[in-house]
Parts: sequence; C-alpha cells; structure tokens
Amino acid sequence: MKKLLFFTLLSTTSIYAQHTIEVKHKYYTMQFDTVQSAEILGFYVQTTAHSTIIPKVKREGKFANFTKDSAPPLQNKVLANDNEYEDWNRTNTTHPRDRGHVNPYTAFDFAEDAALETNYFSNTWPQAKYFNEHQWEAIEQYVLKLSRGYDSLNHQYKIGPIDNIKVWTGVLISTTHPKKMKDVPEPDYYWKVIQYKQANKTITRAWLGLNEDTNRNTDPDDIVADVADLKDVIKQYYPKLKVDF
Repeated sequence: MKKLLFFTLLSTTSIYAQHTIEVKHKYYTMQFDTVQSAEILGFYVQTTAHSTIIPKVKREGKFANFTKDSAPPLQNKVLANDNEYEDWNRTNTTHPRDRGHVNPYTAFDFAEDAALETNYFSNTWPQAKYFNEHQWEAIEQYVLKLSRGYDSLNHQYKIGPIDNIKVWTGVLISTTHPKKMKDVPEPDYYWKVIQYKQANKTITRAWLGLNEDTNRNTDPDDIVADVADLKDVIKQYYPKLKVDF
C-alpha cells in the first residue's frame, strides 16, 4: 500500500524500545510507557451490550474533567495536566491540542465508573484538534456502530449485532526526536486495530492516522491500513512492544 509505505519511511527515526509496564484497569488494559509517562497501547472489548445501554453518561460535570490515574504504579507519575493544555492553546491558537484519549470515552460511557476511568491523564496524549474531532472520531464511532450491527457510519448496511469486538488502540511517538506540546511528547500517529468474528470468519481491520494540523481529511477510509504493514511500523517505533493481533 503506497500510503502506508510513506508512513513507514517517516517512522524510521524511532529505533529504540520503550520501557513499558502493563496496568490493568477494570474496563481496559494499558501498556504504560514509564519514560514518556503515558499509555502507548490500550486494549478493551467493545460489546453490543455496552454500546446499546441507554442512557449514556454525558460528558459534563465531573465526567468532563481529567484526573490523575488511581492505579498505584501511576499515582506519582508526572503527566500532562490541564494547565499545560490551557497554556499551549492560549499561545498556539493555530495549532490547538485536545486531550486525545487512547481508549475513547464514548466506548465507556455505559457506566459512571467506566467513563471516569477513561478520563485519566495517563490515557491521553496531545492530539491535533481537527484530526481528533473529525477523522479519528469517525473511526471511534464506526467501531460503536459496528457493535450495534451496522457496517457503516450512516446505518446503511445492516449486518446484525457483532459482539465482542477486540480493540487495540495506540500511538506512535518518536523516542529520539519527539514532537512536543511544551514538555509533553506528542504522537506522530494514532492507530487502531479491531478484530471480530462474522459467520465463523475472523475479520481484522486497521487504521493509521497522521496526528498533524495539516491533516484536514475527515474520511476514515483514507487511513485504512494493512495489518501486517501496521505491525511493521509499530515495531519500528517500539521494537519490544508486544501486539497480539
């Protein structure tokens, strides 16, 4: 795939392994990078039961706030906080950054404790605002709609509920010359892999999205990736990171 080859060439500056620990939260598991002090890989299972629960937990009040991680290994880690984002966005109005979730809030808004768990700073990285709120959000919504039985974003193709969608989602950050939001490393890319069974056949899909202000594309189909090629790119950034898809 020409597009992914282009990504691969860009990623060759990152050749050193990350130092990660596995942290198991109630609703998702993270591979936490102890050097850059945040998650580089998350895993959870998107179920039909969770995605169809009504009402959803609205992102307001305490559910709109980000907090320190409650897991003992992470409580004292230095992570990006609200002040760093506010200071950056105040002085960089043409390059705004969102607190970009690794494990997305909308996949966990079926229960209050699940929603709060996604709003740890350890589960976020600086994400280009337009990319986060358009192309990447579209991919997150696609996974939710797939679990409800629709293989499209516009509810056009009804295929029936697909329970137990495995979701791996992560970031790629240079370990040699990372981009930064002030002192906070910033991902070059966000990626996502899903895997599920349909008619006794295992289906795996993947996306790799450029985390740049120049990325004004809103179509998730334009960042579809070959799974084997994506693994190669991940290994160029994190040679020792284990991925089991």
